[in-house]
Amino acid sequence: ASFTPNTNLKAWLSTILRNECYSRHRRAWRQVSCSQDFAESIPAAADGAHWAAVLSDTARALNCLSGEQRNVVLLIGAGGFSYDDAAAITSTAVGTVRSRLARGRKSLKKILDGTGALPTKSRPAKGNALNEIQAQLGLLGGKGLARESAGAR
Repeated sequence: ASFTPNTNLKAWLSTILRNECYSRHRRAWRQVSCSQDFAESIPAAADGAHWAAVLSDTARALNCLSGEQRNVVLLIGAGGFSYDDAAAITSTAVGTVRSRLARGRKSLKKILDGTGALPTKSRPAKGNALNEIQAQLGLLGGKGLARESAGAR
């Protein structure tokens, strides 16, 4: 439609082909041709949604534990606190922390393996299990840090 009659058709077509060649060359660096074998060899999580569901089930299972067990599992398992720190935060003996942790892990494993029933507690809001776990941990860690700083005075 842009060709003007009685002009040089060969020059017009050459300009179009040249511009198309430049455009393809400009786009080529972003495009990678790959075979099916190459695509399958790229390491990637095969089932990313699966892990979101597992984390959501873990958050639900944590809510099914007793308060003492949940607190210790969160402090040591998710928070990375030592047994001594967890004992100081929860104001219990180290042996009690170890016992609660062992029982909490056992109950959590039983629930998540399917041998124990996962109660029908609701899933975390908007599928945000990680933030829920971190919020619970923040509450526990915050209380413990407040206790330790009050004791240092």
